[in-house]
Amino acid sequence: MFQIQLIPWYFEWVGVVASLFIFTSFIFNSRLRLLIINFIGSAMFVIYGVLIGSPSTFVLNLAIIILQLIKIRKEGKLKKNSLKDP
Repeated sequence: MFQIQLIPWYFEWVGVVASLFIFTSFIFNSRLRLLIINFIGSAMFVIYGVLIGSPSTFVLNLAIIILQLIKIRKEGKLKKNSLKDP
């Protein structure tokens, strides 16, 4: 009926470290830092999704990465513009 698939312990550690990055990102007050740390966590979840063979984990976090890159780019432009205007 149900088949249990055992995955290597080090695959799980990729997921644990990714979760820690996502959790840690919410500690920062800077929006740009939050986005960057969250991006790293999502990238690790993409790797984790590939390692464990989970398309849903892979696709969801890949979509999150794309959105975060767009937001990081906008934040960078806003910071650059605010530095130009005294």
